[in-house]
Amino acid sequence: MALISSIHKHISSKAVTRHIGIAIIIAFVLVTAMFIMLYIDSEQRQNQEINPGYTGGESDNLQGGSSDMAAQGSADFADPTSPDDSTDLTDPDDFIDPDNPTGGQSSDDPYDNGDSQGDPDQAQTGDQTQQDDQTQQAEPVQIAYLTFDDGPVRSITTGILDILLEEDIRATFFVLPYQGVDDLYERIIDEGHEIGNHSYSHVYERLYDRNASYFRDDILRARNFIYDNFEYTTSSFRFPGGQHRAGTGLNARLEVIRDLGYRHFHWHVDPDDWRTGRTAAEVRTSVREQVANHVRNGREHVIILMHDRYQRTLEALPGIISDLREMGFEFDIVRNMP
Repeated sequence: MALISSIHKHISSKAVTRHIGIAIIIAFVLVTAMFIMLYIDSEQRQNQEINPGYTGGESDNLQGGSSDMAAQGSADFADPTSPDDSTDLTDPDDFIDPDNPTGGQSSDDPYDNGDSQGDPDQAQTGDQTQQDDQTQQAEPVQIAYLTFDDGPVRSITTGILDILLEEDIRATFFVLPYQGVDDLYERIIDEGHEIGNHSYSHVYERLYDRNASYFRDDILRARNFIYDNFEYTTSSFRFPGGQHRAGTGLNARLEVIRDLGYRHFHWHVDPDDWRTGRTAAEVRTSVREQVANHVRNGREHVIILMHDRYQRTLEALPGIISDLREMGFEFDIVRNMP
């Protein structure tokens, strides 16, 4: 009997142990499943926070626009009644990201036509017209985009326009809203140049240190100034001082620009024409050397930054144009850039 009792106790003990083991396994599975669900939920929430999706503001009707439509804080705009130093122009345009002038668009060369070497048998057996067409397609087109910031200024912009007219060249002017020079804006437009939006105030603190709504109001005010006065719609934008000025607020401002229908353009070549003591010869040399360096690196289009505020820029321009033509460049406005 004692033996039988011992056997029963042993069997009961094994059953209890087995049941406890099963319970532990079930509990482990349940806890693991709970942690997995919590992890998945956490990941989903994190993705929603990182990519909430942008909802743009209301659409803007240019025809109904007004240069007074800036929101609260418009009193902080610099007074642009004079083309003199009412705006912050100390080191106005730092050099930035020469390989991505449009801030997010591909910098691959749009004129790449592949191997320019033709079929050696084509000259003997092919049609001459077809051969000429293939030769032309194989030759890359080099485009220089002359851009001028922070004008117009009567004493300088007039001379620049005269030179461009004589040379039959179109350029892009990223303007500020000055009074008393309406004829210069009109001449820029009438002679086939492009006007770009360069903000209304050019004040870094307002544009970059505050909420992006101030940036948006500033850009809108500049756009409406140009449209209301000259019935010209701007489609190109340049950040005053360069997009790096926006710091951690850059993405929000890029959203504003896209929402308003702008492409933004930086530059490949900055000759520092704004720098005090710079000579016209130094400006010309700087442009030539920087462009030559880009050509050596295979670039076939260059955006050149200058300012139509300085006599040295005006004096350097004919030589710059001559150098670029000698290097095989043609000219166009940035709006046409691929």
